[in-house]
Amino acid sequence: MPSQSPIKKNSYEQTLASYHWQIVHSPTHSATHSADKSISTQAAAQKTFYFKDFKNINAFLTHLTETIIKLNHHPAIVFDPSSKSIALNLTTHDAGHSLSDRDMTFIKTLEKAVKNSC
Repeated sequence: MPSQSPIKKNSYEQTLASYHWQIVHSPTHSATHSADKSISTQAAAQKTFYFKDFKNINAFLTHLTETIIKLNHHPAIVFDPSSKSIALNLTTHDAGHSLSDRDMTFIKTLEKAVKNSC
């Protein structure tokens, strides 16, 4: 799998930072190079959203669902009712579990929807 160019990688990092998302890397043994035990890096974008009440959580989930449907792309979602938080983990599976333009579009679309509703 070809790695992201430095320009594309920096662009992703700038986009993520501007919306307060983090890049999380996890090393994995490459299935295509198992004989030489090559290691590749998988990357995901993560962010936890905190809410003051369940009404705000419901509004956020509406925006999240609309973004998923519109872009046909979805994050892993973890809801913690005790802290009134929702954690999202976003990666592109068909890009080798790495970040792609689809992830950046998803983040921008979701963040714009959330910002415009608050």
